[in-house]
Amino acid sequence: MFRTLALLALLLATPAHAADCARPAPLRFEVTGKIVRSEVGFTQGLEWRDGKLFESTGAIGGHSGLNTIAPDGTVTNLLDQGTKVFGEGLTILNDEIFQLTWTEHQVYVYDLAGKLKRTMPRSTPAGPPSSP
Repeated sequence: MFRTLALLALLLATPAHAADCARPAPLRFEVTGKIVRSEVGFTQGLEWRDGKLFESTGAIGGHSGLNTIAPDGTVTNLLDQGTKVFGEGLTILNDEIFQLTWTEHQVYVYDLAGKLKRTMPRSTPAGPPSSP
């Protein structure tokens, strides 16, 4: 029964279904300015929100943190994680900041002010399925 369901799922996930999706529209952009930051940082994740950049930083042997960067370049540290984690990518969804960590395999979830709300284990890709 399981093998039948697995085969059915594979058949439904064929490239033929991908043809049903509309082709993405090309995007164009124009650089209109630059932000010169007031502090050096090792940017790992960056997202524009509410007129400022939200940044996740990380450096091997250095500090990781969560910052905002204003259009005038002023860096505001929301959270200094020290060397206990290696901050990676970040995104914002439903007024929550999701920050990935590299070696810790955790996702930290913060409010927009940088206050920790919860942590979640980050899934790692599974190896090949084992034979029964």
